[in-house]
Amino acid sequence: MEYLEYVLRGDAAILIRMYGVGDRVLVPSQIGHVPIRALADHVFAPDASVMFRPQEIRTAILDGDEFRPEPLPRDPDRGSREGIELPARSAGSIRSVFLPEGIEQIGNYAFYGLFNLEEISFPSTMRSIGSGLFSGCGKIRRMDFSMDSEREEEPSGCEMQFPQKKELSSFVTPGILREAVWSVPYELEAVLKEAGSGKERLRLLFPEYYEEPKENTPARIISIIYHGTGHPYRNCFLGREIQFERYDETFPLAKAQESRETCIRLAMNRLRSGLRLSEEAETRYVDYLRGDLEALFSGLLSREEFDLNAEMSVLDRHGFFTEKTLGCMLDLAAKAGRADGVSFLMDLERKKKPVGGRRKFEF
Repeated sequence: MEYLEYVLRGDAAILIRMYGVGDRVLVPSQIGHVPIRALADHVFAPDASVMFRPQEIRTAILDGDEFRPEPLPRDPDRGSREGIELPARSAGSIRSVFLPEGIEQIGNYAFYGLFNLEEISFPSTMRSIGSGLFSGCGKIRRMDFSMDSEREEEPSGCEMQFPQKKELSSFVTPGILREAVWSVPYELEAVLKEAGSGKERLRLLFPEYYEEPKENTPARIISIIYHGTGHPYRNCFLGREIQFERYDETFPLAKAQESRETCIRLAMNRLRSGLRLSEEAETRYVDYLRGDLEALFSGLLSREEFDLNAEMSVLDRHGFFTEKTLGCMLDLAAKAGRADGVSFLMDLERKKKPVGGRRKFEF
């Protein structure tokens, strides 16, 4: 039976530790009728926080789908109670973490040492995260952020205006996005979704970067050299707001330094949402994708979370298909045995070129 440890602060709780098995952690939103508002320091780290007195730490037992407070006094040996022997949810046992709506804060080094952690979901209520949050989390590659779709876009005196092809709904960068992506130097994909519906609004890729200290002699001044485009991409914030124009202007640098796979993902992510995408940036992305159709098609097939035809619809929406690119993509879809892609492209070919014969392909 799973259980957790917490302390009360006013009318809310701070989660200190969770005990159980499995590689997927679903943090509860409440204990009984008490909402959980924060995660303590080191909550999933190998060693628990020592910031709380043992006598104020309480235990809650999983009963069905809910955690109910345990009325018995807590055993002085943390991590064990009479009749209950479960490991702490920490270290290599965790691959994904889901944080529910209502959580507002996460303490320092909360996920320290989770070397198998791959993804995490943040709620729209999140307001602050601690330092060293993902230290030792070398496999994390995705973060999901829920957004409150009912919030009005907050005006700013220094907000930049971007050329747009059409009116777009208001968009407010999640408050912790900047801090979260800076906490991970590896290639990371940030997926922004509407709270409640889970509808994806935006997907941004932040490539990897690393720092190299260099000593300038004889002054013995240490300067830091940054390698990889992950650093300039993570600098595309003004305060906490993502600056889309600056993000898109970094793409030529990515073409020179990053792999083709990474650049294809950068381009497709921006074309997919089209959010504050200028005509100049749109042309830049489309021209790049036309440069290697075989790599593009392989990239589309590799993203199993996306439907192939939906991805090609994105390309069509941005004027990607010419007579040449359409013919090449048809050949690639036929060679890959993707009848769904062939059907979609042949329908598209008929619409663009209504006169003439129909191609035939054998699988």
